[in-house]
Amino acid sequence: MAIPQFDPQTGLLPPGEHVASWDEIELRFGWNPHRRRLLHFADRRAAQKQRFGGEFLPNVVEASSGRRFVDFFQTSRDGIEKGIVLIDPKTEVWT
Repeated sequence: MAIPQFDPQTGLLPPGEHVASWDEIELRFGWNPHRRRLLHFADRRAAQKQRFGGEFLPNVVEASSGRRFVDFFQTSRDGIEKGIVLIDPKTEVWT
């Protein structure tokens, strides 16, 4: 399934969990050398967040809310529902 386009009004992914492979993520978000480097964590999480407005995190509990990351990150700071991209690590071949 392809990663959907960003909502033109909010700039966010449509609400929901959008499953993608690592290759699909690289194709969609790694369109130049700098962005590919960020996808490979060369500059740590801060660089990912600054450039992409997000970061790759495991599905654990967010401390202040007590909600799982998968639920916590589906709402913006302004209370707008947004989508997230999920990777199933069991289906990926990591090199």
